[in-house]
Amino acid sequence: MGNCLSLSSSTKATPIETTFKLPSPLPAWPSGGGFANGIINLGGLQVCQISSFNKVWATHEGGPDNIGATFFEPSPLPQGFYMLGCYSQPNNKPLFGWALAAKAEDDQPSSPSPALQQPVDYTRVWSSESVKMKKDGDGYVWLPTAPEGYAAVGHVVTSSPEKPPLDKIRCVRTDLTDQCQADSWIWGPPGAASDGFNVYSLTPIDRGIQARGVPVGTFLARNGKASPNDNNIACLKNTNTQPNTYMPNQSQIDALLQAYAPFIYFHPDEVYLPSSVGWFFTNGALLYNKDQEQNPVPIEPTGANLPQGGSNDGAYWLDLPVDQGGKDRVKKGDLPDAEANLHIKPMLGSTFTDIAIWIFYPFNGPARAKVQFFNVSLGKIGEHVGDWEHVTLRVSNFTGQLWSVYFSQHSKGIWVDSSALEFQDGNKPVTYASLHGHAFYPKAGLVLQGSGGIGIRNDTAKSKMVMDSGLRPSIMAAEYLGKAIIEPPWLNYCRKWGPKLSYQIADEIKKVEKLLPGPLKSAFDKFIRSIPDEVLGEEGPTGPKIKNNWNGDEKHLAPSVEIITKSHVAPPERNSSREAFQQAHGGGPTRGHVQAHATKRMAQPDPLGFPFSIGTSPATLASSHRSRMVSGTRSPVISAGSFAGNNPPLPLPAPDSSSSSGNSSRAGSADQPVSLAALRGCSKCQVPESWKVGDDQV
Repeated sequence: MGNCLSLSSSTKATPIETTFKLPSPLPAWPSGGGFANGIINLGGLQVCQISSFNKVWATHEGGPDNIGATFFEPSPLPQGFYMLGCYSQPNNKPLFGWALAAKAEDDQPSSPSPALQQPVDYTRVWSSESVKMKKDGDGYVWLPTAPEGYAAVGHVVTSSPEKPPLDKIRCVRTDLTDQCQADSWIWGPPGAASDGFNVYSLTPIDRGIQARGVPVGTFLARNGKASPNDNNIACLKNTNTQPNTYMPNQSQIDALLQAYAPFIYFHPDEVYLPSSVGWFFTNGALLYNKDQEQNPVPIEPTGANLPQGGSNDGAYWLDLPVDQGGKDRVKKGDLPDAEANLHIKPMLGSTFTDIAIWIFYPFNGPARAKVQFFNVSLGKIGEHVGDWEHVTLRVSNFTGQLWSVYFSQHSKGIWVDSSALEFQDGNKPVTYASLHGHAFYPKAGLVLQGSGGIGIRNDTAKSKMVMDSGLRPSIMAAEYLGKAIIEPPWLNYCRKWGPKLSYQIADEIKKVEKLLPGPLKSAFDKFIRSIPDEVLGEEGPTGPKIKNNWNGDEKHLAPSVEIITKSHVAPPERNSSREAFQQAHGGGPTRGHVQAHATKRMAQPDPLGFPFSIGTSPATLASSHRSRMVSGTRSPVISAGSFAGNNPPLPLPAPDSSSSSGNSSRAGSADQPVSLAALRGCSKCQVPESWKVGDDQV
């Protein structure tokens, strides 16, 4: 996929020195259409995806994890194709990326101007000459000056101050381009302000099933603040009158699922498992009408008697069986019967295929919170009937390669590059469903939805309960295939999949606050009232087709999340409070000691020039912070906020498994309570005298 980099011997090895490849070679895809043929015709312009590179320049400071970034030229290029811009990525992950190369169509009778032209000049955007940092010589970033009627779609980077040759790159005729915007932060010099020089990846502004914008794989180099749309770089546009020619056919979809269908692991304490929609209907689920609420009706296996179309007007909703026995049974779902409901859709101008894999759960369990040292059940908060969650595979239509996976997490989610995924049985990604809430995560451990040590717990771990999403797949929609796919009736049911619950959230909060020390009561109350309705779970969700991402792109995660990943060396043993205290204060880890890696929350400039905090990937944090964590001297669970700045996290007592429930001895257990005895024996911990022995069992 590319060349491994050769850095100077004095520079510490960084992840980018390794070129990432999927665990197994790509299969030979079934023939038919233009899928995975290597070249896509965008209408007037043919493009190919180059994922091998020559290094131009590298810096070893600044950017994510403060270990720099590297700039490349795509190489080699096929005969007749031209470079559109250089590629860059942070040094904190293995080399894994692409940039498009292009050539004009041979026959373009409709336009007197060629699709591609050389720039007429270059403007130097930035150089590293005056920046004191670790670097491989000096680097220079150039913006091509496009001829009238053309646009630059990428920058050129050189290692010398001379302007690049004009034939180095090509600009694109403007009718073949679209608007783009800054996406993720790649790099900025160490100590630079958010309104200084920064480098970002690029994405089309308009993204969705019908959108025509095509990312080039190049970057945006920006000096100073600017609006997201105020760019000198464009993306491409798919003007082909048959843009879906390069989407996979049904046999190719089947092959993609055989190659990439993810494994979904459920927490060992999970009791609310998925089922098929048909199982939910045939096991007693009921349809309610607000005008005849006392007379609910059973639902046919395909949902044929559900109201079709319309809007979520509250006129109808679904609910569990009336009898308590049936209700309790259906809540638990039926994992062997669970199906992967698939929505196959074009994305990014039909240069990628998104395979959205929707999983249905009859019931979403109660939420749990972490309030400093306490793990507390939130009672009915978070409970609702019907729960839809999904993961999305993003596959290149050039090659059929899996490039990234989206993990839905309540109302939003995160994209994770393939280079940061866990794989099983070849190229199948592993995903973890959180306990009760079923949000999907790429790594096992704890993700705290909140900040300051207070938030909703999202606990994940491996167990014997696992779903191979490729065993029972069902394509529920693929609009580009026309009548070949018949949508099930339940998909066009637009109302809620569960009733609105009648509990008072204030009462539930008071129940929890009674268990908390005074200083934490108000902080907890403020947090609970700030979280979205999707997490509170006061009513059932709508179905997949009502979500914004059905026709659009996935929604990125808001930055107010702490990621706390626990990697278990071995199942933790029962150890005494003395052992726990020694383990936390330098006495050395006992066998089975839980090692923790916490996400570093960095102040990163956003595309508007404003700083924000965002957690780096769990795969990154393990390597980037290992040198800062001395085994046996840190808490088994470390708040992400502890890594702000250069101060190491404060040591906290390790969990005392002898004082916790029997489940705590299981690897990946959701509860790792801190022993009150260990807390009071810690000279650095302030423990209110009002805390009683029973408090550490919350």
